[in-house]
Amino acid sequence: ISPPQKSPIETRLRGKSVIVKLGDSLAPNTTYSITFGNAITDLTESNVLKGFNYVFSTGDFVDTLSLQGTLQSAFDHKPQKDVFVELYINNNDTLPFDSLPLHVAPYYITKTDDQGNFMFHNLQKEQFKLFALADQNSDLIFNQPGEKIAFYDSLAYPYYIPVPKHDT
Repeated sequence: ISPPQKSPIETRLRGKSVIVKLGDSLAPNTTYSITFGNAITDLTESNVLKGFNYVFSTGDFVDTLSLQGTLQSAFDHKPQKDVFVELYINNNDTLPFDSLPLHVAPYYITKTDDQGNFMFHNLQKEQFKLFALADQNSDLIFNQPGEKIAFYDSLAYPYYIPVPKHDT
């Protein structure tokens, strides 16, 4: 879920439905996105519903800006798959820029695909600090000796990407 919750999300199946229970209260005027990845399949043929997101807002509108890119290794320029890409809002005046992933969970998260591509949707109009983290313990914090980290040296600005209309 983006923005992440402090308490873990509880999920369970009830027949053909997925029940998602949030452990925290929701912030006002915030767009939330729950990413299911490849976790949903149909019951009869086991076809995977890839990249399904459930988006909702606690305000009057859903944020519509996006940010996309490709993550490559600095050593061999190969795409990096299944790496978390993290966005931090540029509003932290107590921690230095490079220390954020050591102490604070990101505000938005996504994962890279097999080609190293990542895409954020439903972002607010804000400046972000962007990091990539090969997280080994799924806590979204850079705190293990074997974890890899990268950062974008400038602030990232989301923009509007029109959603293509599929021919029916």
